[in-house]
Amino acid sequence: MNCPKCPQSPLRNEHWEGVDLDRCLVCGGLFLDPGELEGMLTSFSGGWADDSRYSAISNQQDMQLGSCPRCTTIMTPYLSPRNIRLDRCGSCGGLFLDQGELAAMRREVT
Repeated sequence: MNCPKCPQSPLRNEHWEGVDLDRCLVCGGLFLDPGELEGMLTSFSGGWADDSRYSAISNQQDMQLGSCPRCTTIMTPYLSPRNIRLDRCGSCGGLFLDQGELAAMRREVT
């Protein structure tokens, strides 16, 4: 699988806090399969997994949207309940977080 932001860069599988994730060695982004983000944020009681709490970003101008590394569907940018941007695949449910977005989510839950 290749990074949606750096299409020529393969994602490297890593094991982190009990979750297997895929990291781009070029941009530092993370690709997470469905359920993996929730596994990393288990202390949050506000429902990060609840898709209805995420809102699609309608103004996609100036956004470079990549293809899902799992199924090649174009990913859609969303805002989390705490206004942190992430890209979600509408087909397989995978998530791509730019470098620093996971840390921002973790700060919100602690």
